[in-house]
Amino acid sequence: MDPNTTPALEPPPGEVSNLHDPYSLRVYMYITASLALTLSTAAVILRIYTKARVTRSVQFEEYILMLCQLGNFAFTGVMIYAVQLGQGTHQWNISIAHVQRLIQLANIIEIIYCPTILGAKTAMVLQTRRFFVVNSRGKVYWLHEVLLWTNVACYLALMLSFICACVPRNKLWEPTIPGKCVSSNGILIASSVLNVISDVAMLLLPLWVVKQLQLPRKIKIMLSAIFGTTVLASISSTCRLIYGVKLTHTEDFTWGIMPVGLWAVAEIASIIIASSFPMLPGFVKYIKDQARSGQGQSSSGKSNYNVSGPGQSQSVVLNSIKGQRFSLNKSRDRNSYHQIHDFANGNHNAGDITKTIHIQTQSDPV
Repeated sequence: MDPNTTPALEPPPGEVSNLHDPYSLRVYMYITASLALTLSTAAVILRIYTKARVTRSVQFEEYILMLCQLGNFAFTGVMIYAVQLGQGTHQWNISIAHVQRLIQLANIIEIIYCPTILGAKTAMVLQTRRFFVVNSRGKVYWLHEVLLWTNVACYLALMLSFICACVPRNKLWEPTIPGKCVSSNGILIASSVLNVISDVAMLLLPLWVVKQLQLPRKIKIMLSAIFGTTVLASISSTCRLIYGVKLTHTEDFTWGIMPVGLWAVAEIASIIIASSFPMLPGFVKYIKDQARSGQGQSSSGKSNYNVSGPGQSQSVVLNSIKGQRFSLNKSRDRNSYHQIHDFANGNHNAGDITKTIHIQTQSDPV
């Protein structure tokens, strides 16, 4: 039996094996990968540019995000290569040799996936912690710490599980050789469940913090919308889990794994985009101010996020609403958020009085 010309699965009744030009879902991967890489790359560039050019404060999470995007390119590149070998094609239309190679690539994809998704989530958690954590001993601080280090421990453990799925490794795609393996389907489901729990926690935590603030309703809605973009990652990870469970109930591996890969690509891109989205208001404000400067008009004040170092006062420009700019400052010596500055565009100068509203959190000291 020649593995290069023998179908990897018996066709169902009414079907005939076609190893030459079978129907494939590869076009969906090409479209998804193109959109995901384009949008995530644009998001990373926007975030790095805003932090480097506008705030002049590139921080640790930006470097993590850049490495994460490189991992995203590698992850998507291997995924596209797998599609060209037959992923997204019914297994009775693929040779045994190609299926063996696809099983090997699926394992490599999962190994790359773990540090890539971990990097994206780490960058996002560090960013939300920088925005919202005032007291290093408070509740919100420890919630961020638990979320961060739980992600680190779990994703590293999953990566090691995929690396050591079989001993020796080639038993993974050559099941007849002597050795031992753990359940690859079990690891995949565990990874998917972890993603759902982690994404939902990353969605709810900043929304819960925003709810505790005594802010005008419009600003609360604005903040919730900015940090609520993580819902896209939650949807993607949930769909990945659903199709991962379906994969464990089919023998048509090469066909069933395709939607799992599609939603994995979407999930990584969603988290990268969501982690960059809070920079968008500052970037838009900066562009508008530059346009006014080019027309000889005065700027309506600083147009940047000013996130200073530990122990210092911190200011985050949130958005522009109806000609007003709001910023949220955090004080180093109080367990509260304070100082919303209300600037009317073009209507203030150095001698103007700044309107200050004190904001006290409603929850326990954080």
